[in-house]
Amino acid sequence: MRSAVFYILFMMHFTLFAQPAITGNLFNNYYYLKNVLIEGETNINSFNFLFNNSKINIIPVKDKTKNFTDKIDIVEFFIPVRSFRGSNYLMETDFQELLNAQNYPMVKVGIERKKLNELVSEDGNSKLSFYLTIAGITKLIDGNYLINLCGENEIMLQGSTQVKLTDFSINPPKKMLGVLQVKDLIFIKFDIIISTLNS
Repeated sequence: MRSAVFYILFMMHFTLFAQPAITGNLFNNYYYLKNVLIEGETNINSFNFLFNNSKINIIPVKDKTKNFTDKIDIVEFFIPVRSFRGSNYLMETDFQELLNAQNYPMVKVGIERKKLNELVSEDGNSKLSFYLTIAGITKLIDGNYLINLCGENEIMLQGSTQVKLTDFSINPPKKMLGVLQVKDLIFIKFDIIISTLNS
């Protein structure tokens, strides 16, 4: 009886804290979101916020059909807004308010599975389109990516793009009676590890 209870508790812990593998009909690759970096500028200085998944490893990944007409198979990564870290807690609080974390606690990155699987056999860098959801608004974004080998059966997709806050209905904030103005353009970089061990 004691061993059965231990097994159930262990499986609950594994389910809550492990990032699940995504499987498909033709591929059995594993996708792991490692880092997301958001960089921006004010009229005075620059700032950045980093999400490092290796420290918590609780980000769910799931299949998603983008719409039932086109049957686009999407691998979607969920990033808690409150998990981004800045240079101080006041900046983190401002960042959470800016992205309306109370009502929209997740930033989401969605990439077409077919494209992800094609990347396994590609070299170099190229263009990449993906879905980005910030503050409840989803946009199809164009970016760039670079592929690097990071192990015998793993590659790293290093993606980057730039977006405007106003594209997501976010007004760049002003601080100190308007003396400090956040610029509209922000830069986003992310690293996704694709394991081909079981492909």
